[in-house]
Amino acid sequence: MAIGSLKQLQKYPAVGGLILSFFLIYLAANAVQSTWSFFGIKQFNWTPKIIGLSLGLVGLLVGAVQGGLIRIVNPWLGNKKSVYAGLALYAIGLFLFSTATQSWMMFLFLVPYCLGGICGPALQSIISGQVPRQCCSNEAIFRQKTRLKLRVGSYCLTCKSPVRAVAFQCTLRKLSP
Repeated sequence: MAIGSLKQLQKYPAVGGLILSFFLIYLAANAVQSTWSFFGIKQFNWTPKIIGLSLGLVGLLVGAVQGGLIRIVNPWLGNKKSVYAGLALYAIGLFLFSTATQSWMMFLFLVPYCLGGICGPALQSIISGQVPRQCCSNEAIFRQKTRLKLRVGSYCLTCKSPVRAVAFQCTLRKLSP
């Protein structure tokens, strides 16, 4: 069903670029998630406790953005400006991560990075608005995009050997809906 939905999108050329943008944003986010603990250990000698605290803060910030801030910011800015603002915040956060020289800086720099989360729902809304509802299932498209992102991202970012890649893919298949 999802492949048929993706084929239907060929009728709407603007949507292809938007879906590619959506895919690249989430691929980049997966890169951060996949390398976060390794980066913390290498750069700042983080312990498992500090890694857990940092990821807990990420969870709180993402929850605040997705659970509340999006409801305020996206209607106020509109979808297009929310996408631009979110991308800018992601870029600022990523740049700041690269300049961090102390562990506490990474915790502080999570704020703009996580605020960039306003981008995803706004971009998804724009994509949904470009395609008539009867054309194809937007839900199927985003489900397919998520599966593709997980497979490509997991292989590119976390697996250094084909054996580990296959093992990781088998795990993903068991966890995928």
